[in-house]
Amino acid sequence: MKQLHAAFAIALVSSNVGAGPMVSQTLDAEILDPRVLRCGVSIEGEGMKTIRPFIETASDLRGRIDIKVQSRSGSNANVSRQSVGFPGNNIIAVGRPASMRIEMTATSDGKQLCRLAKDIEFDEPGLRI
Repeated sequence: MKQLHAAFAIALVSSNVGAGPMVSQTLDAEILDPRVLRCGVSIEGEGMKTIRPFIETASDLRGRIDIKVQSRSGSNANVSRQSVGFPGNNIIAVGRPASMRIEMTATSDGKQLCRLAKDIEFDEPGLRI
């Protein structure tokens, strides 16, 4: 029986990923273990973005997801790190980044199940007066 674990959500205030508007997109992680059917991050929303790391396994599997989010907007740079057991839930909020790097790994019993490292460019936020 397949198991789907939505590990946690990251709320983002931004306009899109890459070129053009985006409402929903899935970034697939590299699968490193045959027990994993699918793993990655889904990004949803128009104004406010929600990023949800997920792992889908062939059997009941417990483990940990670690995520690091580095964001930059103008001269501001932020780094957030979270670690949560799956199934589990957690949220990181990031305000209007111009660019972001997401690094995620899922592990079980010390073995890497999947990993993702992705750079994301957003449209520049409008001029603020």
